[in-house]
Amino acid sequence: MPSTEPTSGLASRQDPFADTQIKSRLSALSIEHDDLDAVINALLEKGACDDLLLTRLKKRKLHLKDEISHAIASLTSGTQACQPVAQAS
Repeated sequence: MPSTEPTSGLASRQDPFADTQIKSRLSALSIEHDDLDAVINALLEKGACDDLLLTRLKKRKLHLKDEISHAIASLTSGTQACQPVAQAS
């Protein structure tokens, strides 16, 4: 006889392939974020930098940080998914 209890979100998240895809995406996003950080720092150290380019790179870095936070949240469950993610930049 089937259970009448509602299934939790965890029951539907037992797809290891989905977790692997998310972890792979998270890794790629983290690498791109770190690369952008290095480029931004190098441009700032050089001193000769287009302000518009620097602004666009910083916006892209922030966008990546948001995507990383969403990927981490999708790997967690319950109230942990709603907590903000602190990240060193």
